[in-house]
Amino acid sequence: MLAFACGSDDDNPETVLAPLGGGQAAAGSGGEPTLPPSEGGGPVGLVGLVDDDDAAQPACVDQFAELTERPPIIEFVVDTSGSMSWVAGTELLPGVGETSKWEITAEALVTAISAMPDAAAVGISYYPNTTETGLACFRSDAAAPIERLTPEHRALIDRVNQNRIPAGGTPTHAAYEFGVEQLQASGLNGSKFLVLITDGIPTYTLECTGNGRTRVDGAPLVASVDEHYRSNAIRTFVIGSPGSEEAREELSKMAFVGGTGATGCEDVLGSCHFDMTGEPDFSSALRGALGDIAEATRGCDYAVPEPPRGRTRINLDDVSVVVESGGVQIREFGRASSAECDSGWQYNGDRSSIALCRATCDELSRLADENPDVAVRVRFGCDVTPT
Repeated sequence: MLAFACGSDDDNPETVLAPLGGGQAAAGSGGEPTLPPSEGGGPVGLVGLVDDDDAAQPACVDQFAELTERPPIIEFVVDTSGSMSWVAGTELLPGVGETSKWEITAEALVTAISAMPDAAAVGISYYPNTTETGLACFRSDAAAPIERLTPEHRALIDRVNQNRIPAGGTPTHAAYEFGVEQLQASGLNGSKFLVLITDGIPTYTLECTGNGRTRVDGAPLVASVDEHYRSNAIRTFVIGSPGSEEAREELSKMAFVGGTGATGCEDVLGSCHFDMTGEPDFSSALRGALGDIAEATRGCDYAVPEPPRGRTRINLDDVSVVVESGGVQIREFGRASSAECDSGWQYNGDRSSIALCRATCDELSRLADENPDVAVRVRFGCDVTPT
């Protein structure tokens, strides 16, 4: 599992990816990144750069820099429709010694969020969040806004979970769009994730047409998840609680187009999301899924480093992510060849961050489990101009 060391700047919290298992640091802590020795035993660092008007080295080498993780920004969009008050696998309210799906979900959310680092930012909204029906099936109202996980914000999330009472239909699309709005409105810097939890089919459209009981078309919601991932880099995790059997295919498609489908999953077979419908122990399975999601939002999104002091430009078109052990390169990941991000990594819109594709992030985790000295750096090609 990847190891992290948290920064201390409260206004711009960062998490620095550290070498694992106590190995040597991948980069120095004194400003400029640690660079490999040049070939032939020459001087360490960048060469071939003009340091003044009259002197220049004869050649240059690639430059390497440490990677700094951007803390995640996560919006939980949670189904609290009437069926969440039932015992998992039934349409019955809990009896003595039994627990409802919502009680299990609320407890699992608290457990998962309590394990997240303080630098993470989390918000939560529920659907439905009004007793109105028809065109008023959903209100644009956050139960807990997106904020860093201070003790006060953690307490607020605990409180709103405890006070929630399941009731009503399932305006999934309207709730999803509101969650996206919350992520986009956040002024915090970091990767954006939406975690959708539902135990059934959508019974209202985006415009709140529907009667709250009959299924509505889920295709527009799938298309919206796809668009927000492609255009806004918002990745959507989907958990299908017991009761969501009829929605399995569209929930799987949402995870697939939302950039979080399990490696090699088949969306039409319903295997891309976290499907709880066949789990014998819903409570244990849900805690495991939320733990996996919490881990997946960490450690695979990095700020692009600044050029070394005295330099003005780095070649962002010649970049790779390098995995090292004991100073020896063991793996190199190039930029993804398509928007689907099957492997490698992608820039965000303004090229200020590098996000590993899901399969590559999983591979990095495996490498780290196998080798505690693994460290990660970014390699920039030799195209640097002086100040």
